[in-house]
Amino acid sequence: MAKPLLIIGCSDNKAQTEAQAFDLYLGHVYELIRANIDNVHDHFEVLILSGLHGLIHSKQVIGHYDQQMPKRTQTAAMQAYVDKHTAGANKLLKQYAEKSRDLFVVLSNDYLKVFDMMTEKPSSQKLLNTFNSTYFCRKHIGVGVLRGRLKKILNNIPKPFSPVLYRSGLASADEFTGYSAANACLGASLAYVSDIKQPHLLDMMKQSLIRGNRAFLDNGVITEVGKGNFVEPQEVFSRYKRIVESFKGHAKKLSIVIPDNPFDPAASLAIVKENKSVIKWLARRCDVILPIHKAPDIGQHAMSMMKALSFAPIRVGIPCKKYISTIEVVDGQEVKVNVPVRLSPLEIEQLFELKAPNKERLFTGAHFLACSEVTRGGVYEERKTLAHIHGFDASFDACRTAAVLGNEKSSSRIGSQLLREVNVEITKDKTLRSTEYARHDCTEEYEDPLAFTSAAEAIEENVFAFVELWNESMEAVWELDVSDMQEEDAKEYCLNLLCSFPRDIEDQLLKGLKLAYWQSFTCRHHQATNFEKRTETFTRLFSDGQRVAIQTTLPI
Repeated sequence: MAKPLLIIGCSDNKAQTEAQAFDLYLGHVYELIRANIDNVHDHFEVLILSGLHGLIHSKQVIGHYDQQMPKRTQTAAMQAYVDKHTAGANKLLKQYAEKSRDLFVVLSNDYLKVFDMMTEKPSSQKLLNTFNSTYFCRKHIGVGVLRGRLKKILNNIPKPFSPVLYRSGLASADEFTGYSAANACLGASLAYVSDIKQPHLLDMMKQSLIRGNRAFLDNGVITEVGKGNFVEPQEVFSRYKRIVESFKGHAKKLSIVIPDNPFDPAASLAIVKENKSVIKWLARRCDVILPIHKAPDIGQHAMSMMKALSFAPIRVGIPCKKYISTIEVVDGQEVKVNVPVRLSPLEIEQLFELKAPNKERLFTGAHFLACSEVTRGGVYEERKTLAHIHGFDASFDACRTAAVLGNEKSSSRIGSQLLREVNVEITKDKTLRSTEYARHDCTEEYEDPLAFTSAAEAIEENVFAFVELWNESMEAVWELDVSDMQEEDAKEYCLNLLCSFPRDIEDQLLKGLKLAYWQSFTCRHHQATNFEKRTETFTRLFSDGQRVAIQTTLPI
């Protein structure tokens, strides 16, 4: 990754000499930067929005001046400034706009208004969207909040940050086995996996926890909401409690999601209040995620929920799906409707900055629901950056199986392509290791000439492809070259070669032909099973480089 780009404003307080811009400015923001990071240029590319010069690089040499940025109330002066400096600002931004770079804009409100005006055109917005992620410090009341956020950026962004990615929605043995072998963090839903639904899969999740991975278990609410049903919270908590008890000490790495009503803050609060005791019991034994959905005052809603739980150690759940589909009755008929639920960056930052009565932050970490590293529109990078800035332990979950797999025979999705490759590899491996393949020697070939017949048919179909395969399968001393021959002459030459091979090397010839035309020896029981294909495909797609041997747990 390229160094992040940090944009800050100039200051009234300046040195009286000519110097690089960053060294010239002596204001509070610059004092804060110098106090919190040894050399800001080692970690960030810094641009400065100057009241006189427009947007400049922090290392540009300038002299002392006395010209302030226009106030937001000075509409004409602000527009004149924008007209004068927009072209230069965009030209400079273009030098640093790349997919491997993050952008942080930390400006006071007057400066931020100017920057927004200079980048409001579609071409400028496209430029901003080029960055890996963008963070704008907005709705900060007073310079203290701005400085606090800047300090977090300086202290946290240079540090490594690796959120946990749960591969959720797993609901079958091949998915659990494949993702486990890939050493991925498993994610499932009570709608499909629990102590009473496919408990053998739950045991595989426990084995993953024992190996040191984290795991995620959703409550199945969204699945049921999509069907027009609401989950009974008491039943969810009962299942969670039984599962946590069965996992014992390993449950510390298990994340569970408190059931709620995504469309009704008051109903969600009621669920929390009614189940306070069991939620606090769970929070002492595993990682509890409390979803906070949209509300008229999301900060007050979150505070009310946590107050009801006596500010127990809880991870905030951030909805990331654009919509939740549900069924409503309209004019006496059931109608499917999409309700927007994704929290904005401003709402998320508001939740991150909430404090408990002891002045510690309200939540122990953040979980982003229904979001992964391939979610479109920069949603993942934007939210990952927010968690990084605020120093939150972050986790994400999203179902990836459906996205990577389509029709095995025709889909162009990456998983389907790999599935076809894996199918051939497994079938070939099982064929080559089979008794049927091993015992087919020259005596068998005389009785049933599978290899020679396949070779002859290949010569007739495409002699040049046959030669290419021959050269791949046979030793270099037997390499063929028919590049100067006409097609019919090449066919005759190759057919004669097959028939006239010396008997003392027939075994070697047969060995090469068997390997080249192994499909001729494939029996039905050599074919890759659906379980084998899907398991190996998931393992390869989601492996982090550390492959793990898995003991498959089968249902009784």
